[in-house]
Amino acid sequence: MTGVLIRPARVDDAQGMIDVLNPIIRAGGTTAIESEYTLDAQRAYLGGIGPGAACHVAEDAAIGEIIGFQSYESHPALPDHIADIATFVLTGRARRGVGRLLCEATFRAARADGYAEMNATIRADNFAGLAFYARMGFRDACVDRARPLRSGRKVDRISKRRALS
Repeated sequence: MTGVLIRPARVDDAQGMIDVLNPIIRAGGTTAIESEYTLDAQRAYLGGIGPGAACHVAEDAAIGEIIGFQSYESHPALPDHIADIATFVLTGRARRGVGRLLCEATFRAARADGYAEMNATIRADNFAGLAFYARMGFRDACVDRARPLRSGRKVDRISKRRALS
């Protein structure tokens, strides 16, 4: 994909990142995140990324706008050699190669951090997310059944894994 710059996220990317994320949260149905992020919270997250974690942004080079981002980090429910990944792409920019470009950078960085596998946990009703991670080589690992949303509705969460070799 031409015209997209993939780079490590910076604290000053926080507004662009929540401009991608919050509309996805408001729309519902694709992310387990149910509360919108504030600018201060996103800045704190970016400023606190430590060893064994990273966040990359996809920037539209023509206009300098953040059109997606992807992060990985350790997770207490996962073995030390598996990093947890999350991907968000601006509504209307999905299925144009942004996620694939982000994965290339993320997989390189995660391997350099010593991870052997990636884990993605996706809502079972997020068909686009499930298809994206399958295209990126992730395979079903387990299902966490009937996880309640704030509304009380229960949705399965599917964990998919991908080796980084």
